[in-house]
Amino acid sequence: MTTPQPLVQSNDAPAAGASLPLSLAGGAVMAATTAEFIDAWLDRAPHDTHLNVQLLTEREAQRDVACAALCAAVKDHLVGADVLARMRFPRAAAVVDERLPRRTRIRSGDLAEIIATEYVSAQTEFRVPLKRLRYKDDREMSMRGDDIIGLHAAGGTPAVLKGEVKSRASLSSSVVGEACTSLAEHRGRPKPETLAFIAVQLWRAERDEEAEQIEHLLNTHLGAKDITHLVFTLSGNDPAGPLAAHAATRRLVSDRRLVGLRVADHQTFIRTVFEAVRTSSGGDGGPPPSSPPVAPPNATAP
Repeated sequence: MTTPQPLVQSNDAPAAGASLPLSLAGGAVMAATTAEFIDAWLDRAPHDTHLNVQLLTEREAQRDVACAALCAAVKDHLVGADVLARMRFPRAAAVVDERLPRRTRIRSGDLAEIIATEYVSAQTEFRVPLKRLRYKDDREMSMRGDDIIGLHAAGGTPAVLKGEVKSRASLSSSVVGEACTSLAEHRGRPKPETLAFIAVQLWRAERDEEAEQIEHLLNTHLGAKDITHLVFTLSGNDPAGPLAAHAATRRLVSDRRLVGLRVADHQTFIRTVFEAVRTSSGGDGGPPPSSPPVAPPNATAP
């Protein structure tokens, strides 16, 4: 089957198959593509009775692969691989360290959003034009607005994905219900302020064509068939029940997808990833080797 072409070719988010650098600056650079690390790390299975519910579980002995790739993704989402490639230790290490949240709740939400964004880019027809977490002004605060906006060309009308992400050690149906309620705001459309924010950042990055396409969405009527809603959860317990409870509830769009990733040691996993980011950046383990920084193949302006 032919893969649909995205509405925009984002310079901010690598397309499926784009490389993720696994070092901060200098030293050997391991690389894995977004699609490859998602596929290597996770098994996907549909729900027994609800086709719009997808369950993700970790494959045996793939945690190390995932952790290495997620370290790179965290740095890219919070700072930008292209920015870090131009820095040298200790400046790059200091920047990364100051961007990493310390509070458990914020770490949990940020990592879930990073994984969800990578999942959308690698496993759906949508592409995410902007990595929002780069624009946080306070590492201990959550970003406001829609968690994920994805775009896709569907004939002459742009299709939009609006995503809400939740992370809980123990996921409940009520939390999934909160996500569905958030998605229903603004008649199910993306929040205008979120679209305006994305457009401004694209204009600043001189990605004018993409900015114009986002602005077009602000002034275009999108029907229910043009909008996809995504609920993405990261949890320590089995998400099948909580997601299934909302698989067929009333919705404002024709396509609602619910995806749940179970990581049994939820809180330990999150702590491990963020501490690995600090260590690989030199925050806890000293500076990396003093070779020049290596730019990732697809690094571009944030």
